[in-house]
Amino acid sequence: MDREYQNYLHSVSIFADLNDEEIAKIAEICEEREALRDDVLFVEHTEGDELFIILEGEVTIQLELTSEEDAMPLITLQKGDVFGELSVVDDAPRSATARCLTDCHLLVLKRDDFDRVMESDHTLGYKVMNQVARLVSRRVRATNQKIVDNVSWGML
Repeated sequence: MDREYQNYLHSVSIFADLNDEEIAKIAEICEEREALRDDVLFVEHTEGDELFIILEGEVTIQLELTSEEDAMPLITLQKGDVFGELSVVDDAPRSATARCLTDCHLLVLKRDDFDRVMESDHTLGYKVMNQVARLVSRRVRATNQKIVDNVSWGML
């Protein structure tokens, strides 16, 4: 993968603690992907095996309540944000739906490739999983607050 992406990966939260050599290992397994506005990258309750990093564009993560039209947006993500991280941690179905709000340029890491790198370098694995745990924790707290706010306003 291009050196430009190695530099970019240093700014991504889950890779913040990695040194240049470790970043190079991650960059090697990244694939580029383009997506158009309104494209659905993955759907809640379906199997997933990819983590996404936004290079350009915006993605909304939402819960499908009764229909696509009745979705509850949880968060809007932008350049540098990571999503789909749970699918590289466990085999459970996706917990939400990801939809492009704009045309997007993404980096994608597949679970098998990610696992292989984590297994081959335990220090790298520890550093990344520590940051993934922090990211998931922040998102759970934010989602919990959003639910409390919606209940308070009678929206749920």
